Amino acid sequence: MLLAALPAQAAVWPVAFQEFARQGEPRAWKATDGVALWAEYGLETAESAEFKSGDRTFTATAWRFKDSTGALAAWQWQRPTAAKPAKGMDLAASFPGGIIAAKGNYLIRIEGANLSGSEIYPVFDGLPGFREQSLPSLPSYVPPVRVANSERFVLGEKSLASFLSGWSAERAGLDLGVEAQVLQVAFGAGEARLAIFRYPTPQLARLKAAEFDGDQKLAVHRSGPLVAVLMAQDGSAVDRQVATGLLSVIAYRGVVMRNEPNPNQPIKDAANMMLSIFTLAGGLLVLCLVGGLAVGGYRIYSDRNAGPGGSTFQALHLGDR
Repeated sequence: MLLAALPAQAAVWPVAFQEFARQGEPRAWKATDGVALWAEYGLETAESAEFKSGDRTFTATAWRFKDSTGALAAWQWQRPTAAKPAKGMDLAASFPGGIIAAKGNYLIRIEGANLSGSEIYPVFDGLPGFREQSLPSLPSYVPPVRVANSERFVLGEKSLASFLSGWSAERAGLDLGVEAQVLQVAFGAGEARLAIFRYPTPQLARLKAAEFDGDQKLAVHRSGPLVAVLMAQDGSAVDRQVATGLLSVIAYRGVVMRNEPNPNQPIKDAANMMLSIFTLAGGLLVLCLVGGLAVGGYRIYSDRNAGPGGSTFQALHLGDR
């Protein structure tokens, strides 16, 4: 039943991967575990293919998601524990014999070749349905004492149950539209689990922080819409005084946007438009008046100083006809 929840597969891999040529037809990738979690992350389609260039051969698997958040969440989840950051891409990690990287709404895993992030970065743009999108800001609040590759992203009930066991959807506030970054951090002589929740408004965050703070086993810190919760691995109470130093580095960075008047912008409303029309009409009337006075004055001057031939102006005498 869970396998049926994933969308139908569609062609993903092209016939060439830079200098590598695809060998045969690609095959649909199907999840063997965590199917419900793949679906929660928004998996649309996935496909594997073999590529070869000379004596170099590797297997490439691509997963396409609804958005970049799902791709980021899957990258954190699927990244091997011993993986190291790869050069050339922000979301890229290399491991013995391969690399896993995410960009936009795609996740790619290469097995059998030690490629760099710079080598696979251009490949994403040519994949069908690729969309370059901004990434969620939650991972940027992870403190430096994190345990490498321990980050997991919570988007719903399945990921909450997988990565933050013991927390119900109601307690976390999933009905409020919360997202969370869960990870392991170095704490004292061992490790502790840290969850950073982001709520839609600071008001909701304040209410949830007060609720979490009632649990004496937790250390809680709020900054704007962010609520950070530190908890012991074994379920015992954490030292709140020691936890303060760790949690205090998690500070919300709000973006303030201010509209400033632009003196060169076009007319903004009907009142200004009408005022401009009247101003233009008044200017034209003044111009016509000045022109008429100039012509009339010149004619009077000409008549008074006309020679024997009379005025130089010719009258049609239309009233006599």
